Amino acid sequence: LERAFKSVIDRHEALRTNFVIEEDTIVQIIHQNINFNLVYETKPDFNLLKEAQKYNKVFNLESGPLINVN
Repeated sequence: LERAFKSVIDRHEALRTNFVIEEDTIVQIIHQNINFNLVYETKPDFNLLKEAQKYNKVFNLESGPLINVN
């Protein structure tokens, strides 16, 4: 699964992009590589709705990456 996500990230620049402001101008930065690793967890009291709400967040366009896998 992790290898599949890494392949998609490598193929699509948008997923390796972040934005910064330089001299009042928004600048797009496309990285050659990003650090991406999946963390696997076992949760005996798993509740899909609670987990989905926990990860419903806004992306920080300055720090990137523009992908979130949970």
